[in-house]
Amino acid sequence: SIAPGGEAVIGHEDDIRGGNSDAEVHLSYVEHITIVSSEGDTATRNGTIAGDWTSSSDHKRRMPSYWAHRHVMTVTDADLE
Repeated sequence: SIAPGGEAVIGHEDDIRGGNSDAEVHLSYVEHITIVSSEGDTATRNGTIAGDWTSSSDHKRRMPSYWAHRHVMTVTDADLE
C-alpha cells in the first residue's frame, strides 16, 4: 500500500549499454495502471501516455554512459471513481 503523498517503485531497469537519454522510452514498459483506494475507489490510467507523468533524467556517468530516469504519476481524490 502507498500512504497519501507517498511513492512506490513499479518498475526498474538498468539502461542498455551506451545509455539512453530519452526518458520517454521507458514509459512503454507500463501499459496499464489501476489504483485502488482503501475505500475501494479506483483510478485507471494508460501508463504509456507521457503527459500523465512528470519525468526527469540524470546523466550519472559518461563512460560507460548511464542515465537514471524518474517518472512520477500523481493521483488525487478527483481521479478516483
